[in-house]
Amino acid sequence: MGGTIRVITRKPDPLEFGGEVVGSWESVTDGGTGYGIRATVNAPLINDELALRVNLATSERPGYIDVPDLGIKDANDVDQKHVRLALGWTPSDRMDLQLSYIDQSLDLETHSWSTSRGVFDIQNAEPLGMWGPTLRLSPQENHFRLSNLTVQYDFDWGAFVSATSYFDSERYFLEDVSHLTTLYFGVPGSFTNEQDLPLDSLTQEFRLSSNNETLNWTVGAFFKRNRRSGWQALEVDLADIGLLDVAKYQRDIKSSSQALFGEVDYKLSERWAIQAGGRYYSDDRTFAAIDLTSSIVFGTVAGARSVERGSDDDFAPSIGLSWEGEENLIFARAAKGFRGGGINLSAEFVPDLIPSQNEAEELWTYETGLKSRMWDNKLQLNAYLYFNRWDSIQVGQGAEGLYVYTSNAGEAEAFGTEVELTVQ
Repeated sequence: MGGTIRVITRKPDPLEFGGEVVGSWESVTDGGTGYGIRATVNAPLINDELALRVNLATSERPGYIDVPDLGIKDANDVDQKHVRLALGWTPSDRMDLQLSYIDQSLDLETHSWSTSRGVFDIQNAEPLGMWGPTLRLSPQENHFRLSNLTVQYDFDWGAFVSATSYFDSERYFLEDVSHLTTLYFGVPGSFTNEQDLPLDSLTQEFRLSSNNETLNWTVGAFFKRNRRSGWQALEVDLADIGLLDVAKYQRDIKSSSQALFGEVDYKLSERWAIQAGGRYYSDDRTFAAIDLTSSIVFGTVAGARSVERGSDDDFAPSIGLSWEGEENLIFARAAKGFRGGGINLSAEFVPDLIPSQNEAEELWTYETGLKSRMWDNKLQLNAYLYFNRWDSIQVGQGAEGLYVYTSNAGEAEAFGTEVELTVQ
C-alpha cells in the first residue's frame, strides 16, 4: 500500500560462460500479430574476478484498437527495444564493483481510445457533444537511459556502500483532443496537445553499516537532482469561425533533495531488542515558464515569464520493540513517513481554480504483531494489528474537464488487522 517495487537484475557471473536466445510470436483476437526476440550472453573476462553480461531485446506488441474515422485498424501497436550492459569486478574478497547501463525505447503508434463502429457510437454517445471524430493519431515516443555504479567495501566490523545513478529520458507525445471543441467552443474543429519533456536525474547515496551481534547501526546520506526542460503546445483550429490559435510554452523545472538517515538495532537481552532511527530530508524546487506565442483562447502573451518556488523539510523518526523466542516473534513499531510537495504545472492555465503548489503529505503508522512457527515449522501463524494516520493527504483533482492537478485534502485514517495461517 504505497510501497516500492524493486527490480534486481542478475549480476555478471565471473565463473561460467553462457547465454540464451528466446523468441516469441503472438496474435490478438480481432487484432494484429506481434513478435519478440531476446538474447543474453554472460562472458567471464578474468576468471573469478571480472565478467560482462549483455542483454538485447526487441519486440512488437500487436494493436487491437481501431480508429474508424481514419480507416485504421489495430492502431495501438507498440515497438520496444532494450539494451542492458553489466560489468562486475571483484578485485578482492573485500571489494565489489557493479557497473550497468540500460537503454530502452518505447514507441506507441497511438494511445487513442477509438473503437469499432457499433461497439461504441462515438458520434452520439453524449448529447453535449463530448465525443467526436478522431482527426489524427496520438503517437507517443519514450526513450530512456540509466547508468549505475555501485561500490561495496567490506570491513571486519561492517560495510560501506556507494551507489551513483544517472537517468536521462526523452518523452514526446501528441494528443488529439478534438472531441472537446464542440463542448468548449460550440463548434467542431481540431484541438491538439503536444509535449516534449526531456528529463535528467542524478542520485548519490552513501551508506555505512556495522556487523555486530549486540549493536548494529546504519548511517547514510542521500542526494538527488532533477532537471526537466521542454515545451508544450496547444493548437485550436476552428474552421467554421475562422480561428487558428496556438499557445506554446517553454518549461524549466528543477528540484533537489537531500537526506541524512540512521538506524540502531540494540539487543537488550537474549530475547529483547529495540530499534530506533530517523531520516531528515529537505526538498527544493523551482518552476519557470515562458510564453513563446500570444494566444487569444488561452490568454498568453509572447515573452511573458512566470516563476514558482517551493521547499519542504521534515524529520521522520521510527522506533520499535521486539521479543524473539524459540518459535515466536512479537513486535511493536511506530514510524513516520512523508511524501514531498510539488508544483502544479496546470495552475498557469486556470490560476483561480488550481493551487500553484501542493504541500508535503505526512503519515504516522503504528503496528504490532506476532510471527509464530509450530510443529517443526509445519504451521506458521502471522497476525498484525495496525493504525495509519495521514495529514495533508495528497489527492488528484480535475478542473474544467481538461486540467489535472494535486491538492491537499486534510486527514485520513485506516485501522485494520491481518491474519495469515500457513500449513505445510
